[in-house]
Amino acid sequence: MNYKKIAGSRRGLGQWHTLWLRDDHLLAVQSTGYSEEYARYYLKDIQAIVSRRTVAGKVWNAALGLLLVLSVIAALSTEDPGLKVLAGILGGTFLLFLLWNLFRGPTCRCHVVTPLGVEELPPLDRIKSVKKALDRLCPLVVVLQGEIGRDEMAQLARAAKDAPPAAKVAGSSAAGPQNAASSYRGGWHLAAFLLLLAEAAVSSLQMLHNSKALLALSACLCLMFAILAVMALIKQRDHLVAPVARWMTWGGMATMVAGSTVGYFFMVFLTIEQLGGKGVAITQSEMLEHYGAIQPAQHPSFAAFIVTYAIVSAAIAIIGVIAIGIGRGRAARSLP
Repeated sequence: MNYKKIAGSRRGLGQWHTLWLRDDHLLAVQSTGYSEEYARYYLKDIQAIVSRRTVAGKVWNAALGLLLVLSVIAALSTEDPGLKVLAGILGGTFLLFLLWNLFRGPTCRCHVVTPLGVEELPPLDRIKSVKKALDRLCPLVVVLQGEIGRDEMAQLARAAKDAPPAAKVAGSSAAGPQNAASSYRGGWHLAAFLLLLAEAAVSSLQMLHNSKALLALSACLCLMFAILAVMALIKQRDHLVAPVARWMTWGGMATMVAGSTVGYFFMVFLTIEQLGGKGVAITQSEMLEHYGAIQPAQHPSFAAFIVTYAIVSAAIAIIGVIAIGIGRGRAARSLP
């Protein structure tokens, strides 16, 4: 059929979203690779398209900038030519991703309002894409619905200002299809933040004395946090969760991914440097043995990475725990 794509695809947890336009409706497609779900929004029924900025783009900029800085530090702190080249390649890759993220512009969440409710449009996740989509949608909507003059808009604005506040309906939310009456109180989020705080504490201990046992404990905590964070992200799609807790969950995931990636690179760099730069074939277990024997105090760049990672992780975890606590307090006070 004669559909035109009006936004790029957005990938999520095991699924991706696309948005298509026809003369009289929008078609939102959610695909998992083996199944697809469709939602049609007829242009004559669209009452508003609302977007608001998010901090996801800034979080990615910060993570990529940190990886770029650490790559530069790694390149400057080693004398081995091969390691310098490898660090330069990694730094260039992170720089390209950073520039691409900056080029795409600020991130946002976009919702379409119809008589049936409010639904999110995941493909419209950048301010630029929302503006481009509106440039294509507005002429079609005007043709189907007519254009509102300034006098009529002023009358509607005055009527909305003078109208009594609308009664809150259980199960509805302007933020999307989330259930305001849900019994979920942020348990998965709280557990994830507490594990992230424990991981920050273990990273701090590595500054005092690094060991293979601490590396194993850190790896276990990272894995457990990843599982809990994924469950929290799934929960917050269908339930009301404090916005700060939402952002901190994504921030914790980004910090964990960035920290694990940079930590692995440090393990490779420092192990090769400890072996004198010789091309010796060693197993992953042997590499962990060498890595566990390396003390951060002897390597300024490694120490700077551990301190930065511990501070960022602890800050995200503490803010997330406070946000969940405040949210639980407000929910308790709202109960009859």
